[in-house]
Amino acid sequence: MSKRQRAVSLPIVGLIVLAVITAIVSIVALLQYRPGTQTAIPPASSATQTPQQTDETPTPSEPATPEPTPATALDHFATAFAQGHSVLVFGDGTGNEDDEWVSIWARDHIAHARATEYVLWDRDAAVWGAPLALSSVGQPMTVWNASIRSPQLDYETTRVAQAWQNVDAVLLSYGHVQTADVIAADMQAILDAVRLQSPTVPVAVILQNPDPTASADQQQATVAAIAAWAQAQSLATIDVYAGFPQNQAERDALVELDGSPNEQGSQLFARIVADALPLA
Repeated sequence: MSKRQRAVSLPIVGLIVLAVITAIVSIVALLQYRPGTQTAIPPASSATQTPQQTDETPTPSEPATPEPTPATALDHFATAFAQGHSVLVFGDGTGNEDDEWVSIWARDHIAHARATEYVLWDRDAAVWGAPLALSSVGQPMTVWNASIRSPQLDYETTRVAQAWQNVDAVLLSYGHVQTADVIAADMQAILDAVRLQSPTVPVAVILQNPDPTASADQQQATVAAIAAWAQAQSLATIDVYAGFPQNQAERDALVELDGSPNEQGSQLFARIVADALPLA
């Protein structure tokens, strides 16, 4: 090959080599950046996720036992009273006389359905008086009335022990001439004294009648405090207060100056209790 031919062929060979190198680089680049084939995996739905399995089987929680509502508690008390043969009332001067609510309740309501005996606590002698037969037809029922005028509530725990009878139901009726700031503690002490005698006897609380105008606000606060205490203790309540007229002038016509119901007020008081504790 002549020098001229050799000089011409060398650039051509160089161009060919360069073209080949360029092609190889391009092919490598395409292979390097070509995306691989992937299968898309959709995110797991929260509704279809399987919870992680554990070795321990969760124990279902037991439903909490609801506290009895006042209505339910009163139903239970009323049933115990109706099926029983005796009731014991611890209370104040709203119900200690023969013409006041406990005696009227026994005579005008219970005695119509049961062979009823009424027994009144003798405060001076600290003993029970002689039983008074009010009726003789039907199942027997004894009403033990341990209400006294103006009781010293801090002494009532002693009197509960003195006057105690094994009965089917107990009524607590306090509140007049008392104040809201101390009445709950006094009621608790009386209840504790009852529970010392019988841990299981059904107990209900009377929410007593309104006071006259001069002390109406104090009595309202006291009754509210007793109601709140009774609810906290899951005790039945009989709401005599709400059963009296809402108008203060009409209330005044039914009560004495000290808040004790007069004859008409005592009859209303007894009727409200009888309606709450039917025997028929």
